[in-house]
Amino acid sequence: MRLKSFISIILIIAVVFSFSACGGDKNNEATNSTDAASTSSTIAESLEFNKPAEYLTLGKSVTLEVKGASGEVKFETADMSVLSVSGNSVTVTPKTTEMITVKAISGAKTATATVKAFENKNEEIDSKSELIKYHGRTETLSNGRTMLYNTANGFEVSFYGKVLIAEMAVYRGFGEICIIIDGDIQNAKTVNLKTEAPGGKLVVAKYNEPEFHTIKILKTKEEALEILDLKGLKVNGGGFAPVATKYDLKIEAFGDSITCGYGNMRDEGAEDNKELQNGLYTYAAITARELNAEYGAVCRSGIGLYTHRSTFKRVMKDAVDYVSTESESKWQTDDAPDVVIINLGTNDSWTGKDNGQYKKYDRDDFKAEYIRFIEKIGEKYGKDTLIVCCSGMMETAIKNPIAEAVSEMSGKGYNVKEANFSKALKGHPTKAYHERYAKKLTEDIKTWLGK
Repeated sequence: MRLKSFISIILIIAVVFSFSACGGDKNNEATNSTDAASTSSTIAESLEFNKPAEYLTLGKSVTLEVKGASGEVKFETADMSVLSVSGNSVTVTPKTTEMITVKAISGAKTATATVKAFENKNEEIDSKSELIKYHGRTETLSNGRTMLYNTANGFEVSFYGKVLIAEMAVYRGFGEICIIIDGDIQNAKTVNLKTEAPGGKLVVAKYNEPEFHTIKILKTKEEALEILDLKGLKVNGGGFAPVATKYDLKIEAFGDSITCGYGNMRDEGAEDNKELQNGLYTYAAITARELNAEYGAVCRSGIGLYTHRSTFKRVMKDAVDYVSTESESKWQTDDAPDVVIINLGTNDSWTGKDNGQYKKYDRDDFKAEYIRFIEKIGEKYGKDTLIVCCSGMMETAIKNPIAEAVSEMSGKGYNVKEANFSKALKGHPTKAYHERYAKKLTEDIKTWLGK
């Protein structure tokens, strides 16, 4: 969504201090509130409101104008006393904070707009509030703090007000987040909570006058490098509203360092560096944005499907049942993804000897475990869930056993597909490689979903 004014943009930049860009990307975030309202509220093709969704302070008024009318325009709402009509315009003066739906009628054409008023006060919500939409797997502890473990983990909130404050803490590691305002990822900002949130309170946005915005805050690094938590949110001079963003799909990815974005932000040809990672610019995360999909990932550098060279407490065949690779909480959800991406096997294939905890890689064992993993995904989310099995980004030895597993499970009625990619020339894929992978994966998923 475009910010309401150039002044607002300047204010946001001022508020976020020395925040740096999250990485830059030509892709748009999910449909924002204005665009969503514009699409859904205009029923007739040629009749529409100039402001399909408007927010204001209680006691004030807003004037809406209807465009595309052919003749007289009539207006309807539940309480007509809040409307004042003048030709093709209607002024709405809310008496309460209840949402007002205004319907315009011109001949056989209709259009609707919504108006929501907020009291001029401060409102606080805790991390368990239904007004917060979480992205990826999370858990709320007994102390009321919601833990953000995984790559690209975070939350989204819509609000009307002058100031938005997030009470967040760095449980471990870097404390790096990305702030996306109204879906504008091109101008998203990277913030370090350790330096920019003294006392655990981050001023996310600040305006001279109350404005309505939807803000998304996401982790940029994997669980091994940072774990964050959210206690609550506060808005000054207004209040919170249900999240305005509308998504078309939900995608969940299971992977290793590639899916974490290990080294993806380094220069082409430079040596790998685990700290130069941003999980928002991986093949899976970019694909999710291109498909206007919610995105969550369970991934960890070095992890394998059933074996690996290190001594992590879990391999992915076990971690899939938990909130994260480290959390002790089992994961349960009624909101199954539409698409599951699997990018595992690189670390399995590099495990050349027993390490005391896990056995060395064996092709037939890997294939059997891969089949069991697909079965487990089917048990959790349904056999109709599109399962995309990726290979080739760093290792080609696993391509054939994955292809055989896909063929076998497809024959058993699972909606499983294979996606092969070119190998990165040096080490982990850089952002440029991830973008190329995402372009192919996006088109493949569109084809498989019939879009």
